[in-house]
Amino acid sequence: MARVPAHIPTDRKASRFAEGRAQRLAVVARAMCATLVFSLVTSGCDQSVWGWTGLTTPPPVVAVSAYPATVDRGEPTTIGWSASNANDCVASGAWAGARPTSGSEAKTLDSPAVLTMTCTGRGGSAAQSASVAIGSPESPSIFPLHTEPGKRYLVDRQGRPFFIHGDTPWSLVTQPTREQAERYLEDRSKKGFNALLIELIESHFSAHAPKNVYGEGPFTVRGDFSTPNEAYFAHAEFIVSRAAAHGMLVMFTPDYMGYEGGNEGWYQTIARNGPEKMRSYGRYLANRFRAYDNIMWVQGGDYDPPEKLLVRALADGIRDIDTRWLQTYHGGRGTAALQFFGTSESWLTTNTIYTNERTIVASALREYARSTMPFFLIESRYEGEGATAAMIRGQVYQTALSGGVGFMTGDKPLWNFDAGWEAALDTPGMPSLEHFRAFVASIPWWTLEPDAEQLLLRDGIGSGLTRAAAAKTRDGSLAIVYTPTGQPVTVDLQQLASGNVTARWFDPASGAYVGPSEGVEKSAHVFTPPRRDTDEDWVLVLRAE
Repeated sequence: MARVPAHIPTDRKASRFAEGRAQRLAVVARAMCATLVFSLVTSGCDQSVWGWTGLTTPPPVVAVSAYPATVDRGEPTTIGWSASNANDCVASGAWAGARPTSGSEAKTLDSPAVLTMTCTGRGGSAAQSASVAIGSPESPSIFPLHTEPGKRYLVDRQGRPFFIHGDTPWSLVTQPTREQAERYLEDRSKKGFNALLIELIESHFSAHAPKNVYGEGPFTVRGDFSTPNEAYFAHAEFIVSRAAAHGMLVMFTPDYMGYEGGNEGWYQTIARNGPEKMRSYGRYLANRFRAYDNIMWVQGGDYDPPEKLLVRALADGIRDIDTRWLQTYHGGRGTAALQFFGTSESWLTTNTIYTNERTIVASALREYARSTMPFFLIESRYEGEGATAAMIRGQVYQTALSGGVGFMTGDKPLWNFDAGWEAALDTPGMPSLEHFRAFVASIPWWTLEPDAEQLLLRDGIGSGLTRAAAAKTRDGSLAIVYTPTGQPVTVDLQQLASGNVTARWFDPASGAYVGPSEGVEKSAHVFTPPRRDTDEDWVLVLRAE
């Protein structure tokens, strides 16, 4: 998330003025509560008031989801619903009867069905429906993901290698409305993203943190992890169910700790709760989201806590109920999950690296040598926070050619859905990521082994931002070299399989190959990339036939 003090708004005078004005309005509003009737953002005249909406009571807002949305005859689906600004809810259609304003329940169906929830409040009534189809879905679920002994990559439910193409909408649960969240999910699905890194509970960056956009907080007693608020987690379930419908993995940080354990995260509150409450919270989450396979739990969050027991307690609480989900760790920048916890934690099933734009290859090769556990780039540099399109390309190609099984990228203001986030759906780096996805899909990426000893790539290696990366298959039939600078690279073709070797340049900026494949002699060969007007990074594809 790159959550550092630089993210604090720079116009502090304006912020203090707005806060002071709101406090003065709050005093006036509280004084008026005895004689006037109006709708407040917060409930009760004894609470701080941050504004009012006039004399109009807002209508209910209802969300209903079904997961899976397609089931075999006689198989259950889980219906989740939540309503704000409502006092009563009634189910109709394929179910019936009064319901609380939020919840979930399993429903077994023998025929296609529409399930409707109508909720009523002082502002009127509103209804939403979810449809469930019968029969095998056109695209069988690929979740849950898992690992297998001896394999350095993630495996999906169908037994296929899974490469993470991830985005980081950290505040998706708390900041956007359901309609805005759906627009975001549709956009990312169309662009080929298959994983999202999201804060399950937010403490700082959302407009109404820790509450979501509907005014629902994660706990009924603020800061007490033993008092989860069902309405809040029903909305979080809506996000998970919609992500599942789009074929996307949700990487949930259940207790984002915050930069240096400060006020941007939950670490201080977690420490006050202690390990017993955190383990109980983990059990609650496992039960609450038990219907969903498309989850990976991400412990930590921008911090390496001095007491690992707090992380372990929550992770073990989840495992007490269900061991099907993968779990990993997001620490401070420069920390890999296994580097911090070691290789003996039973809950830690996927490794991560958290780098800057200059240290990706070094960090990746270090973790590749440490363990066969699959790892991915959980964070590096975001667009809108210093990364150019060329830097984004460098991050993903360097990771993939250094043993990684995927990446998470991001953008400011998109990660916290700040003003202008919709325009940020199409950043300069986005076409490059789509081209990268297509390139990865065209090769057996899971068979590549990084050139850690520099036996393949002999010269033109560089360092930092200019660090080239190379990998080849064990049988030597395929080798790939990424050069970020456009400088010549020397490749020892004797490292490839016997037979003829062909070489071809791939432009990662345009997604196109340049020129035909050319035969080359099997020796230490110098390859000079083509030239183009802008960024000079290129990908060299070598095949031995």
